[in-house]
Amino acid sequence: YRTPDEIAAAQAQVEVKRKAKATERNMDWLYQITPSEFDNMTEDGAPRPKQFKFVSQFFSADESPWRDAELREQKHGLYLTGRPGTGKTAALYALVSDGLESGEVDDFQIVKSTTFLRLAKAKHLSDEARVEFMALFNRMLKTQLLALDDLGTEIVSVAARETVFELLDTRAERWQFTAISSNLAQSQLAAKFGDNAAKMHRRLSQFFLTVDFDVS
Repeated sequence: YRTPDEIAAAQAQVEVKRKAKATERNMDWLYQITPSEFDNMTEDGAPRPKQFKFVSQFFSADESPWRDAELREQKHGLYLTGRPGTGKTAALYALVSDGLESGEVDDFQIVKSTTFLRLAKAKHLSDEARVEFMALFNRMLKTQLLALDDLGTEIVSVAARETVFELLDTRAERWQFTAISSNLAQSQLAAKFGDNAAKMHRRLSQFFLTVDFDVS
């Protein structure tokens, strides 16, 4: 016979082991999909060391805004903006790694926006393409941490605007953590959303903490 405290302790141990195995699987998967040029990226080797350090330690650093309960109630995403070659994509991968290693993140998706929008466009071509797109879209909606890389210049069609708006708006309403990298400032990205431009700008400014990679 085990006491309630002993049962609770045993259950807690099982949960710790489950999370440890899940983290190991996720880290293995992240390692497999991380571009080789980012494998050994460090603060010293990053084009923008200060910004890279901030993003790559966002979940674990004691001085991070993530540790500020009040700010955490207001912001639940990162918006990495800056010219190409400033290290935004490398920082996104480092952010996911930090989230997994710190135990703050259990589930993630890293998606290149061009891939996402290519599938969104192709969904009208066949049932198979639609199924493939909807599977990806639903994973992106549900995942705990979504990293959307290089969002911006390819949002030209009405369908693309509506798809991206639905994704980001839904995740914002659900208070799910989303990290975006873009060559565009928030206002420039929002302007691409036509009738929803004002609402998108409010979403971005309200929920996302901006990290400017153009500041050296």
